[in-house]
Amino acid sequence: MGELETTPPSLSSPFPRFPVSVFVFLRCLSFPGQVQYTQGNNDAPSSEDCMDVFKDVSALVTFASDKMKKVNIFDTERMFCDVYCFEPEQTQTGHAHKDSDKVYYVLHGTAEIRIGQETRRLGPGNAALAPAGVEHAVRNPTSERITVLVFMAPKP
Repeated sequence: MGELETTPPSLSSPFPRFPVSVFVFLRCLSFPGQVQYTQGNNDAPSSEDCMDVFKDVSALVTFASDKMKKVNIFDTERMFCDVYCFEPEQTQTGHAHKDSDKVYYVLHGTAEIRIGQETRRLGPGNAALAPAGVEHAVRNPTSERITVLVFMAPKP
């Protein structure tokens, strides 16, 4: 891959000078209509230059017979996103995170989610927020597998 410039060649001083990493990131994303500026050839960036910003969540889903399975999707310094995979009757025991909020979003099946003292059954497309410091738990009360997308920030 050719060296990346800090500014596009056709732009001049009124525009900010972006660090090389911004152009590498834009090149990795390859948004339609987005211009990537390079010196030299136009080779695709190497895998070391790119973070995985797109994932097929359904291809990552994995279940375990002994306990609920957590599968990481994204992990940054500030947050994480997992898919939790529950076999029938599996549970994530009650716990709290002192300084982090957690969001549960049901992808498939019916999850029983407890936030504080309130418990609700949520189906696909429904979400629940566990604010920092509030105990929360998830259970699969059904005879079917369930999957729940989970976001937490800031990362503990």
